[in-house]
Amino acid sequence: MDLRYINSDTQALINKRRTYFMEFLGTKRKNSRIDVYMQWLKDFSGKQIYDINDKDVLDFLIFKDINDSGRTVVHHNACPNLGLTHLDLCQSKVRCSLRHSADSMRVGIVLKLRKAFEEVGRRGVYEASTSKGDPTRSALVQEYITFKRLEQGESGVLNKSAPKISYIKMKQLLENMKLDIRSRRGVIKLRLSMRRAMYAFCFTAIKRLAGAGHIIAPNVIIMPNNRGLVFNCTWVKNTANELSLFWLYLLQGNKILVCSLHN
Repeated sequence: MDLRYINSDTQALINKRRTYFMEFLGTKRKNSRIDVYMQWLKDFSGKQIYDINDKDVLDFLIFKDINDSGRTVVHHNACPNLGLTHLDLCQSKVRCSLRHSADSMRVGIVLKLRKAFEEVGRRGVYEASTSKGDPTRSALVQEYITFKRLEQGESGVLNKSAPKISYIKMKQLLENMKLDIRSRRGVIKLRLSMRRAMYAFCFTAIKRLAGAGHIIAPNVIIMPNNRGLVFNCTWVKNTANELSLFWLYLLQGNKILVCSLHN
């Protein structure tokens, strides 16, 4: 049979069956934040991942905006309480509420759901008639994020981020750490050098140390006789912003030789 001539209903069933199978393959994986958000979406919509459409995603995002799970106070631009950092005097959650910032929702929720859909084969442009593609990529969902940016801009909401550290201050910090490392010996010296390298890596990636908690160094190997240290570290804040670095530290006398390689 030529697949080009299969009707839309049959094609939709094929797509759903494929998605169901791909989800089954991932059931043995340890739950991540991606899995948690997808489970919330499935529970909220009362549907399986292969039946979820763009309207389900939109309703879920709106629900997250009115259930006080966000931390950004948003007043409507015509609200008499505009400028206040609380909602005590506001009567309606429709136009004034604790919301997720537009960027936080895009990165923290939409992109995680997108990754979950991709893992079961739902990629690309969303087609409602055949349940094909990724519903988070629909115009409806994208327009809601745009609407949130406009709404929050008119409300005077500013993006909040950790203050950046200047190059001069970072250089002073690394120099002070270097002086402290010189007085250390053996494994302690190597591990403090590792921490210094991770701070430098974090500064290179995001120009601040507030995101240092996003640095992951899961594999650390101490070379025989405590003569060296090999490790890889990755800074991950979202699936679209990931940097990796491989380090080799070799203790030679009282000196540490360093080699690094990044992706």
